[in-house]
Amino acid sequence: MEKRKEHFKNLEPTVPTEELRVTNVYTAYSYYYAPSYVFKGEYHGAWEVYYVNFGEVTVEMESGTYVLGKEQFLIIKPYEFHKLHANDIACSVYVFSFDCDCTEMDVVADKILYASANQISLINNIVSEGMVFLANKHFIPPLAENEKPGFASGQLTKVLLETFLIQTIRAQFDTPAVTIKSETLQSEKTILQMATTYMKENVCKKLSLEEIANNIGYSVSHLCTVFKKNTGTSIMQHFINLRVKKAKQLIAESKLSLKEISEYMEYDSVQYFSAQFKKITGLTPSQHAAIIKTNKYINAYYKE
Repeated sequence: MEKRKEHFKNLEPTVPTEELRVTNVYTAYSYYYAPSYVFKGEYHGAWEVYYVNFGEVTVEMESGTYVLGKEQFLIIKPYEFHKLHANDIACSVYVFSFDCDCTEMDVVADKILYASANQISLINNIVSEGMVFLANKHFIPPLAENEKPGFASGQLTKVLLETFLIQTIRAQFDTPAVTIKSETLQSEKTILQMATTYMKENVCKKLSLEEIANNIGYSVSHLCTVFKKNTGTSIMQHFINLRVKKAKQLIAESKLSLKEISEYMEYDSVQYFSAQFKKITGLTPSQHAAIIKTNKYINAYYKE
C-alpha cells in the first residue's frame, strides 16, 4: 500500500466549456417527396435543418428563396415562417428540429450550405438514431414490438447533432469565401459527370430531358443551366451528338441495315433518323455507309 501511495498523482481537472448545447430534440425524420409535393408552411420556436439527400426542393422564407440540390442543407431560425415544394422531381429530404443554446448559430442560418462527407455521415446517423429515440412522436413511426432503443439513444442523438452543428459553424469561420466557389464548381462537375455517364449508358434509347434529370436527381432547369454554363451547348444537343456518333459506329460495323439501326436506337422512323444524321454530319446515313464501303475497297486494293 505504501508503494502505491508513492505513485499516486493528484490530477487537476479541466472542465470543457459548452459553447454549443442542444437542449431539446423535436424531430429527426426522412421524407420522400413526390415531384408535385407542396408544403404550405409553418413556423415554430425550434431551429430546423433541411438536408436534401437527392432531388431538389425550393424553400421559401422571409429572408429569401433557396433552391436546395443534392447534398445541400439549410438551417432555419426559430419563429421564421418557411414553406417548400419539390421542383417537379422526386426527392429525399432529411429534417430535424431542436433547441440550441449558442450565440454563433446565426452565422450558419438562412444560407445554402454544402455537406462534407463527414457531415453527410453525421446527418445520416442523426436521422437513424433520432427516429429510434423519437419513435411514435411528431408523426415518426413507432418501433416494432420486438425493437427497443439502444443504450443512451437520446444522448447519442444530442451528441451527434451538437457535433454536426459545431462542424458547420467551424466551417464558416475556417473556410475562405473562395472555397464556397470551389465547392460550387465541384458540385457542377459532379452533375456533368452524372448526366454524361447516364446519356452514354443509354445512348441507344429515346431519352427525354425529364428522364435524364429525374435519373440523376436534379430538376430540368438546374440541369440545363449547369450543362449550358459548363459546356456551351444544350444537354439535348449533346445527347443527339452522342447518338449520331453511336450510329456512325454501327454503320461502320456493317452488321445492321440502316432500318435495323434506326429501330435499335429507338428513332421514330428511318426518315427521322436520316434527317437528324444529316443535320449533324452533312451526309445521310446511306451516303456515310457508301463512303465507308468505298474506303474499305480502296484500302483492300492497295494492300494487295
